[in-house]
Amino acid sequence: MTVIANVSARPVTAAADIKRLLVDQITSSVLWRDTMAFFVSEGVTAAVEIGPGKVLTGLARRDMTGVTLFNLDKLADADQLMAAVPGMKGEK
Repeated sequence: MTVIANVSARPVTAAADIKRLLVDQITSSVLWRDTMAFFVSEGVTAAVEIGPGKVLTGLARRDMTGVTLFNLDKLADADQLMAAVPGMKGEK
């Protein structure tokens, strides 16, 4: 699995590095705009924020022009996401 670390805005695959960078994310500044720019440079066309509120979706909208953004706040939001994304199917 590849994780994009918010503290470096770079991909990480080693479990030990991921663990260390998750700790750093709590205690250090994150590179939000650099992380979003990395996603765009890699051809990301859609992003999903999972959890209450839409703060990250709003920030991503500013930094990820042209990327389709979804926010999953409630179960009904998941249904809307699955209906909106071609090829996504699921059961309730």
